[in-house]
Amino acid sequence: MDSDAASDTTMQTAPSRLPPPPRSSQPQTQAAHSTALEPPKPSPNATRASSPVPMEVDEPAVEESVASAPSFDLLDRIPGMYRLLDLVQERGSGSGGMVDKIIIAQASIQAFANKVHPGSYRSDIQVDFKTLDQHVIKPRGIYGSASTIVDFLDKLDCMDDEVRSLMLRRRDESSGVTCPTLRPGLYLLSPLSDNTGMVYIIFWPEDGTWQDGVISSVSRNRVTFMRFCPTGLEG
Repeated sequence: MDSDAASDTTMQTAPSRLPPPPRSSQPQTQAAHSTALEPPKPSPNATRASSPVPMEVDEPAVEESVASAPSFDLLDRIPGMYRLLDLVQERGSGSGGMVDKIIIAQASIQAFANKVHPGSYRSDIQVDFKTLDQHVIKPRGIYGSASTIVDFLDKLDCMDDEVRSLMLRRRDESSGVTCPTLRPGLYLLSPLSDNTGMVYIIFWPEDGTWQDGVISSVSRNRVTFMRFCPTGLEG
């Protein structure tokens, strides 16, 4: 510590007899500042990073991607239906290939909770469970082939002809990416015309879910979803 202090003193007294060092020491200080601002590339962003703006930069990017999804998500066209568990694909850490992952659909659950009791679900850590516990529901499980589930939803007057045909369309690479679809997962349906508290927990399957010899990933997903689906209508 003393040796460092001594060297600092020499540097401060040296300028009078060694002109070059003062010039080189000042550029070093400027270089240090430019390097500190450099990582965020545009220096304006670096200045904004110290203020609350990072949330305005990062968060909207997520919101925009979510906002563009509804045009391809048939959930938005089925009144009274909410997604509980969603099946998504992520890149695996080992092989680098895509792997299936089942996640909780927080945004859709929040929408249902706030429909039942407005303001009861403000965020993932601000949920009024006491108020929600007062709401009684009568869940009934629905699972089976896609055509059987579509027929059931049709009887409840939950869809129009276009949505019906889209739900029955095979979700392959040529159709699932270019046209609206309902992603495989677990859904809650609260019919708008029903005031009895009856809700339906629907397992909407992947293509080939009920076929013999289906690939292992589809089979595992089916087992996982069925654990959360109450016994009910089967077809």
